[in-house]
Amino acid sequence: MKSVYTSQATKIEKGALMSICANLPLGEKIKRVRKSKGFSQQNIGHDLGKSPSFINRLERGQADYTDELLEGIKKSLEIENAPLQEHEAKIYLDRLCICNDLVTASRMAEAEAMLGEMFPIEALPYEHELILLSDLVKARTVFEKDDFGDSMLTSKQVALLKATQHKLDQLVSLAEKISPLVLQLYHDVKGTYYLVQSDLKNALIHYKKAYGIKTEEVRTTSKIARAIGRCYASLCKPFHAIWYLNQSRTIFSGERSDSHNPGVGAELAICYELIGEFEQAEELYEANIAAIRGINNNRIDLSKALINISGLHNRMGKYELAIKQIDQVIAQTKDIKWLYLTAIANKLDAFRRQQRMAEFDELFKHAISESEGDKEFVQAFETLAHLTTIKENASVEYLETVALPLLTSMEKAHFVGLGLLIEVCKALEAQYKKKRQVKKANAIAAVLRDVYEVMIFS
Repeated sequence: MKSVYTSQATKIEKGALMSICANLPLGEKIKRVRKSKGFSQQNIGHDLGKSPSFINRLERGQADYTDELLEGIKKSLEIENAPLQEHEAKIYLDRLCICNDLVTASRMAEAEAMLGEMFPIEALPYEHELILLSDLVKARTVFEKDDFGDSMLTSKQVALLKATQHKLDQLVSLAEKISPLVLQLYHDVKGTYYLVQSDLKNALIHYKKAYGIKTEEVRTTSKIARAIGRCYASLCKPFHAIWYLNQSRTIFSGERSDSHNPGVGAELAICYELIGEFEQAEELYEANIAAIRGINNNRIDLSKALINISGLHNRMGKYELAIKQIDQVIAQTKDIKWLYLTAIANKLDAFRRQQRMAEFDELFKHAISESEGDKEFVQAFETLAHLTTIKENASVEYLETVALPLLTSMEKAHFVGLGLLIEVCKALEAQYKKKRQVKKANAIAAVLRDVYEVMIFS
């Protein structure tokens, strides 16, 4: 069956396509391959039953080729399947562009199978950029396939990252000569290299360079805009994130946006929620939930979406709706600890906001028991508990000396902790004002201003 992505290669600027393939006379190509393999003109002539002088004339363009003769030369050079002629190289280029699209679409099995057919170009020493493009697409398959972000890197992955970094550093010297398409892909891969190591600032540098390079690769440009938005969101800069995430949705329009936009919409919703645009966030969350149910009704994706919207409904005062959504997650995620505990945290927050203390206390005991010593969840649960008793000196002390330092140290790296940090700051500031502890109230207000400054300014 013909791939739906086949047409993507034709959407790349023709000039960019032609500049990637080496623009050399056929004889010069043969000469460079022969020398790279250490063969003499006499070696090739012997295999073909021709004189060395005839091979010399062929390489200088002073003799004509027949199809039979060219096949014999390729066999003698041990490059039978290599794209020696321009139209053959163009086919390989088209397939690499399709392969790059498949990686962007997360169709890894197809991408890897197609990349496995690309090895003949490695025998052509003059096709620098075509080989470079192949290497970059291979690097993308590794970064997109391996889940670097959710666990510690293995020694094998660390070695792979270092090898890729070395390769990319070597390639950057070609930046003045290579086509926009390949240069964009270079910065995209380099950005992903830094992203999987949680180096968001360097990731942003390269993603933004990639975004600034104009090609007609719609899917890739949209993916890069989304990556920039996600980096800004992780750095707690929601206004910047919103701009780039909206660009991603706008760029990538048409039929294929159905599976792309829901994910971007969920990320946008988180940013809108953080800046207080609750109705806009609610609309996007609801669209994301509908899309998940319509596409595959995946249990984990749906649970995450329900957790997001239930947290928003808590902040909007729609507590019963939030609890109903949370209970759906709790019922279906008892075997997925982090989702289950996150849902419990949201339910605790709903009880706290409604001052349903008996239910809060009962659920809190269950939450601590279920967390089994998970430090981050225990501290989140204890922070929520102390927010319910903020009038007590012990709770104020805990929030100031334990919760606030922890959340402040996390806020630039962990976007999800920012909402709780803001809640703690507001509670402490209000309590200090009541006690007329002006210096402490001003200090907390300064922390809160720093948080908003991070959100708003680069």
